[in-house]
Amino acid sequence: MITPAQRQRRVIGHVGSGKMKLTNKQIRQIIKEELDKVLNEEEKEKTAYEKIIVLMSKDTENLGVALSLYDALRDDPGAFQEVEKEHFQRLIPYAFAVHEYKSLLDEMSSIERELGTRALRDPTWKALKSKRASAQMDYREKGRNVNVTDKTMIYNATGIV
Repeated sequence: MITPAQRQRRVIGHVGSGKMKLTNKQIRQIIKEELDKVLNEEEKEKTAYEKIIVLMSKDTENLGVALSLYDALRDDPGAFQEVEKEHFQRLIPYAFAVHEYKSLLDEMSSIERELGTRALRDPTWKALKSKRASAQMDYREKGRNVNVTDKTMIYNATGIV
């Protein structure tokens, strides 16, 4: 019977004319490193459009980063293809409105956690509640121009329907 220690020391492969001894742990590490290289190359090859879409689909914080990245690149003539610009013309206003709404909800929740039932009488909370109603109408209005796939992506990032 072979012990785990002996199994680790087995000769796994041959390189060139000499033998190269690799443990299973070393093989896993080599595979992991090669996989990381491939994934990093794929990440580098992504266009600005693809990077923004990926960021938008992650979570609320990354949605904010994606919107900032778009703002920085939107006037760059070579940043996006025409079809990407058209897609962003529909998606970005909706994503921004949902992000704003989600931020207001988070801020209100923070005040509620801090003040409890007294939050209902807090002037800051009341002002946020008014802004929230306006933001909700805004994102619903802008959502009429957005396809279901994009709405689902934004929902997955924010939890806002």
